[in-house]
Amino acid sequence: MREVLALVLAGGRVEELSVLTGRRPKSAVPFGGQYLVIDFVLTNLVLSGVRRVGVLSQYRPTDLIEHIGGGESWGLWGRERYVKILPPYQGTHTSEWYDGTADAVFQNLDFVSSTPGEHVLVLSGDHIYRMDYRPLLERHVARDADLTCVFTRIPGQTGAPSRFGVPEIDSDGRLIGYEEKPSVARSDLASLTIYLFRKRALIRHLKNNSVCGTTHQLYDEVLPALVAEGRSYGEVFDGYWAYARTVGDYYRAHMETLDDPTLFGSGVLTNEETLGLAWRAPAAFGPRAEVRSSSVVPGAVVDGSVSGSVLGPGVRVEAGAEVVDSVLLPDCVVERGARLERVVSDAGVVFGEGARVGGAGEVPDHGRDGGSLSEGVTLLAQGVVVPPRCVIGRNCTVADGARLTEGGRVEDAGTVSR
Repeated sequence: MREVLALVLAGGRVEELSVLTGRRPKSAVPFGGQYLVIDFVLTNLVLSGVRRVGVLSQYRPTDLIEHIGGGESWGLWGRERYVKILPPYQGTHTSEWYDGTADAVFQNLDFVSSTPGEHVLVLSGDHIYRMDYRPLLERHVARDADLTCVFTRIPGQTGAPSRFGVPEIDSDGRLIGYEEKPSVARSDLASLTIYLFRKRALIRHLKNNSVCGTTHQLYDEVLPALVAEGRSYGEVFDGYWAYARTVGDYYRAHMETLDDPTLFGSGVLTNEETLGLAWRAPAAFGPRAEVRSSSVVPGAVVDGSVSGSVLGPGVRVEAGAEVVDSVLLPDCVVERGARLERVVSDAGVVFGEGARVGGAGEVPDHGRDGGSLSEGVTLLAQGVVVPPRCVIGRNCTVADGARLTEGGRVEDAGTVSR
């Protein structure tokens, strides 16, 4: 894979992830207790032998820049090995934010053109999966393709609206149609935002799109134009894949990893220093701790009861506290007698003594957050303090800086702002 340049689209934010992307891009949201979401694609690239990586970042990139650093954690440093952050920049005459994914790549054509190799692999930095890209390249080259896209099957999608790109593929694997987010899907295949381009074809279409495009999105304009030329193909991926676009998706992906701890094989590479894993003590469990079907990473201390949950570094569950089917990001504290169920908590949240947060069962969200909380998950922003004996119902959102009262109550599907 030395002849491939990888570009990772990692700069965006989605409203559906609500407070989880208030301070970071979606690719930098923690996942699984000891990773960031972008670690999955970086691991895939390294284990596939890709040596040159550019990360296109725009929205609040600090966490991403610190985490990736010089690429040492993934072996992407040294002679002819690197990962470079590619933010928008000021040129001689103008300064422009990225105006879509096609524009983001177009603004970095100097970088693309100057990198050796004939192929460019464009990937999303916010998908959760493991894949070896080498067979994809082999088939791409054997077919003399200008574009090869990867898809997965979504049962029941055909004939229904889709939030993904949907292809039509003939019996030879050739792409004969592609539509982004159709109101009526023509197949059960959905795009994984894995695009392998012949470099010269990509450059030609990006230059044309910069002049004639409207949305300046790869999926919306560049891909359909390439498909129309007849040298595009599709591949179907049958492994585990998750797109944590909504809070419900994010929560469900965590529960699926707990159900099958072997999903990611030999593991995922990450920067243990920035995530606080390298300098933490091992996870500790008190004499009365009860832990079932959970993931508890270094630095966590459990004296209470934890089941079906993921605890990040530095999380502390005091004696008499109970955490059920929840995801707690780093340094959360669950004090004595508190009970959490189906909670997703950003870093540093304190749940006071006797607090009750979340619960079982689904609650309609009345259309809030694009349906992101429709599964009854209660979401808390970074640094929130839940006072003692405070009760927060199911399907609630508690924003950064929210004011809660001791013994107070937030009803199901409620929102607490500043």
